[in-house]
Amino acid sequence: SRNVKPLIGFPLSKDEAEQNKEFTMFDQRGRKLYLRLCDFGGYDIFRIIQNSFMHRNCTYAVVFNILDLLDDLKRDQALENLQYWLGAIETYARITEEDKDTLKQNANQEDKGDRQSRFIEYPPVILIGTHLDELERKYSESHEAVNERIRKLHDILVEKFASFKSFQTSIDDTIKGRDFVYNKTQNLCFWPVSNSDPEDKNIIALRSHLIRATVEDATDYVNNLIPISWLEAIDALTDLSEYRMMVGLFRPIDSETNGYIDSDEENFPSTVLEALRDCNVLHDIDRNDTASTNKMLGNFLEFCNSICAFVHFGSVPGLQGCCIIHPQWLTNTISYLVRDHQKHTFTRDYEAMDLNGGELWTKYLDTCVLEETLLHKLWLGEQEHWNFLINFMIKLHVMAPLFTSDQIRNRQFLVPSLMGLPLSDLGYKSYKRELDKYLEYDYFESKIEFQGGFLPSGLYERLVARLIKNVWVSKGSSDLHIPEILNNGSLIHMGADYKLGLMPTDMKTGVIKVFTRKESYKFILPHVVKAVRDINSEFYHDRLLVNMTSLETT
Repeated sequence: SRNVKPLIGFPLSKDEAEQNKEFTMFDQRGRKLYLRLCDFGGYDIFRIIQNSFMHRNCTYAVVFNILDLLDDLKRDQALENLQYWLGAIETYARITEEDKDTLKQNANQEDKGDRQSRFIEYPPVILIGTHLDELERKYSESHEAVNERIRKLHDILVEKFASFKSFQTSIDDTIKGRDFVYNKTQNLCFWPVSNSDPEDKNIIALRSHLIRATVEDATDYVNNLIPISWLEAIDALTDLSEYRMMVGLFRPIDSETNGYIDSDEENFPSTVLEALRDCNVLHDIDRNDTASTNKMLGNFLEFCNSICAFVHFGSVPGLQGCCIIHPQWLTNTISYLVRDHQKHTFTRDYEAMDLNGGELWTKYLDTCVLEETLLHKLWLGEQEHWNFLINFMIKLHVMAPLFTSDQIRNRQFLVPSLMGLPLSDLGYKSYKRELDKYLEYDYFESKIEFQGGFLPSGLYERLVARLIKNVWVSKGSSDLHIPEILNNGSLIHMGADYKLGLMPTDMKTGVIKVFTRKESYKFILPHVVKAVRDINSEFYHDRLLVNMTSLETT
């Protein structure tokens, strides 16, 4: 649609909102509202970065195809996708316990039960089923047949997702303060809509409910008073994003060397701190008061993250000093590497395909091993940001280095996200055959379990990348072998005779299986446990509830 920005986290500007009436709305008090629409990339391979753009102060519309849920062959995959999104929202977008208690006290609510707690803790989630018009055409002679199938969908969704706190299963289970999100008129847990009728009654109702869910949210974030100076600082950095993709927090970044420089850029701030000073955000803080300055800077960046204006990975070592002021540039550079290459092709791909007679391209798609020569074609025009981007992607675990610190030419990288996650029993059996040969049929099996059967977005890929990075940084290349990334798992050689297999199960179980040789598991498993804990802290803010008992007690 012309009204939706591509990929992730790219907001509508104020001017664009003015030009499109659908995005300029008014609340009950007549105040003008500007909506920012973020269209998440729905493919598995984008999941490694999606959680960075998910926040509590949002309203989420989870959309599915009605026909897929009614199709016996497509139903399982459709339900798995819905389970992923509902799980992701409840994991990454729920409010912290500290903020929840504060909101309860401020609201002075008499009802302290679960229904009120859910209202505060989780964002509004509206489930929308599309292609109702196609279902009606298919059963045009029987209105009852359509209603029967719509009711069947309701029963399927309730049976599958009743345990999700943000999901309302019936009129009696509606969340207090958010009961209008439930489809009371049809007594359904979702809203069936037509793709061809703009006057569809449910579409008209949803326009109102989406606004109401936002302005009546328990956190009352719409009414938060934001200093004008903050908005001016955001405008200044946004203007700068036409020329620079990222800035340092305290010192200017030299994107070519990935170091810090003294900037002489005229008319624009060279750091986030300079933007705050120029816009008088810090006017009442002494320049020598480092603690207060850092606190204000942190609050400002947290706000910018929450509205998807900029991206700051404040908990990732090595990335805390940088702010991405052009989020779309970041998603684009990742998308050039990680996507479904059969469905999405860029013009630059054709030159990449011709390198070495197509050998490097085929190697990348088949093994996830990316040579720097090929990367130059995929990141065409990014020479200015080259070292910064490579360092950034390695720290973000989008890719892992397959070279030692003394190598500067012909470098290779592993991109685990390219392969996606396992979806079939056939793929599992194929992986097991490779695993049997790799570990010589004599191995120990343990598992990493995640609460609620939800496999967190990007964690498996990050785990593979982190383990590989740790190994290649600490050992000489002569002692290492290129890891194998298969359709349903990975095989990692950690030096000497230490071999490791990782296999994520499907979304129904939320488990990553870990395979090691019996004589080496005591050496390998502590590395896996530490890697999972570090990833949880750095990328998921310790929100993931992980059970690694079988790894820690062996």
